[in-house]
Amino acid sequence: IGQFQNPNGSWNGMVFSTVLNLLALEGVGLTAADPMVERGFTWIDSRKRRTRDAASKQELIRIVPFDGENWETAFAIMALSVSGRKESATSIQRGAKFLFTAQSAEPQVRLNQPNPAAPREGGWTFMRGNERMADCDDTGVVLAALGLATTAKQKRPGQDNAAESIARGIAWLGGMQNDSGGFAVYVHGLPDKPFGEPMFVGAPLRLDQPQELLSGMVRPPCELGDPATSDLTGRVLWGLGECGLTVEHPIVKRAVAFFERDQRADGSFWGLWNPAYAASTAFALIGLARVRADLDAPFIQRAFDWLLSIQNPDGGFGETAEAFRRPELAGRGPSNAPLTGIVLRAIAEGVAGSRSRREPLR
Repeated sequence: IGQFQNPNGSWNGMVFSTVLNLLALEGVGLTAADPMVERGFTWIDSRKRRTRDAASKQELIRIVPFDGENWETAFAIMALSVSGRKESATSIQRGAKFLFTAQSAEPQVRLNQPNPAAPREGGWTFMRGNERMADCDDTGVVLAALGLATTAKQKRPGQDNAAESIARGIAWLGGMQNDSGGFAVYVHGLPDKPFGEPMFVGAPLRLDQPQELLSGMVRPPCELGDPATSDLTGRVLWGLGECGLTVEHPIVKRAVAFFERDQRADGSFWGLWNPAYAASTAFALIGLARVRADLDAPFIQRAFDWLLSIQNPDGGFGETAEAFRRPELAGRGPSNAPLTGIVLRAIAEGVAGSRSRREPLR
């Protein structure tokens, strides 16, 4: 537990993670006087926001559970870029400077990166201060933003600090790529889920089978670990593509092979970090387009066809968390703006990049 505590006293930069770790430390006998516990409580106290109720005159305290300024800044830069702002725009350059200074310089915890030859520095986290938990998801999204915010000259290693920072991020991601070609979030090398299958729909780990439980601790099943998933791998390729990597690069080539194996029979992709099929398929397609994959490849065309097939009568796209447990609900649900936006981005990439697909957006 001590290895994962950030210098600011938090665990994973989140109140609930910090509270759970403090409870665990109390369970093994540590008291409030222990420096590790004291730092944790001090950080939680820093998350309190105090106001005064005008009617009762009482002090009100709310706790901010976590921030996400790295992730949010990256998407804001991408939004400004596709809205027509040039890379030299002050808003984009200020955002890029913020992200460059947020790159993690703390060595990654060895439990998360057991490969001694892999880089342990150079990734990004969800928020500032979470130095110990760099992750592939945020690193991919940040690189996508920085790729748009820097010139072609700046992207070449040896030109300036921006290029070196991007190169470190790419190298860090390369070290985190699983043997399957996919990317997990935090941990390198844990078991992948079965190709082409979702998680959470099979039999859970049996609590009444001690031997099975012990075996699961040594080699946890994918549901209890950090498996590579298509949605996250798509966002990684998005970042790599915006930084100039194409399907000729070994990292990208392995990731494309991962997609070909992980596609479901209906053409969709499953993802852990968005419910659960529509957004994941869209992110996979955006990533593939950004690295200049052949969008006329049969497996990519099947994914586009699936996305078009789930459009709601009102023109939008929707899906609910019920799809995690019930795959028959994949791509089904009331339309919502965020999902519709990311799906339209994927479809637009397909229309622009495919030689055979000239179907106009509905």
